[in-house]
Amino acid sequence: MTDYSAFIAITNHHLLPPDSDTLDFIPGSVSYHRFLAQVEKIAATNVSAIVLREKDLEETVYEALAKDCITLCTHYNKKLILHSFLESAHRLNHPYIQLSLSQLETYRKAGLLSDFAQIGTSVHSVDDVRLAEKLGADYVFAGNIYETECKAGLAGRGLSFLKEVCDNTCLPVYAIGGMTPDRLPGVLEAGAKGACMMSGFMKL
Repeated sequence: MTDYSAFIAITNHHLLPPDSDTLDFIPGSVSYHRFLAQVEKIAATNVSAIVLREKDLEETVYEALAKDCITLCTHYNKKLILHSFLESAHRLNHPYIQLSLSQLETYRKAGLLSDFAQIGTSVHSVDDVRLAEKLGADYVFAGNIYETECKAGLAGRGLSFLKEVCDNTCLPVYAIGGMTPDRLPGVLEAGAKGACMMSGFMKL
């Protein structure tokens, strides 16, 4: 199997195989269990971490899914990073979370982030990454580097953008957007710590 050790996987239930029924994505449903099976496949690879990116779910569903994914990732000794749902992360006493830059700013000012061991955010400019540093982010996702299924029609910012971000921060930078294993060498050469792949992992 390809070595994905420099990748962070981002999971999204909308990217399940085409024959999956995603209309009833609730705990106990067929699509829910198929998604968990896909997460297990990803956790069994050499990824360094998995981000559970499910912003479109109801929070109660996300929290149940997060709890099940924590169990899976613990079994495979993989870090699971929750995404966006701060209250769920607090209730689950989970130390890793990924937030939008605006969420990071709001929650930091409100003093709601002291319980987390690691906080990430996404950036789209050098100004963004400087703000992320100021707000105490531990790492950033920079993108989108290439055109991606998730943002169809949006042109990629390219490796020159990625290099500019990396050159202007001491934070670990992970490239996102259209990532594939064959693009990893260019990403690392630009100064990134690694890359984040979503659709490719959901098609394993």
